[in-house]
Amino acid sequence: MTDSRVLKLTDSFYLPLRTGRKQYLEYDIKESRYTQEEAEDVLNQKLKIYLLDLIENKVQILHNGVTINDSGTDFVMAGTITADMPAVGYAAVTMPEIEGNEETKAVQ
Repeated sequence: MTDSRVLKLTDSFYLPLRTGRKQYLEYDIKESRYTQEEAEDVLNQKLKIYLLDLIENKVQILHNGVTINDSGTDFVMAGTITADMPAVGYAAVTMPEIEGNEETKAVQ
């Protein structure tokens, strides 16, 4: 579970910093017997869910180097995922119309 927030000074001025926390939940170990195809399908489905979660959170996946290995008794998914996520968010900025005489407009 991840909770993060962008730091902001005012309603429209955001700092390029993000604070947050990550909570890692303990896995429930469950032994099951699968064929090679079933094991690969289960692991690929779990990887797909993880990658879709990253994409939904606006994380760009640059490289997916995850592989499934058969050790003879177990199937293990291992590797690295290189990702890029934005450090800042964008907001529309509107400039207010300034009224005044010609001297005031010249100073601006």
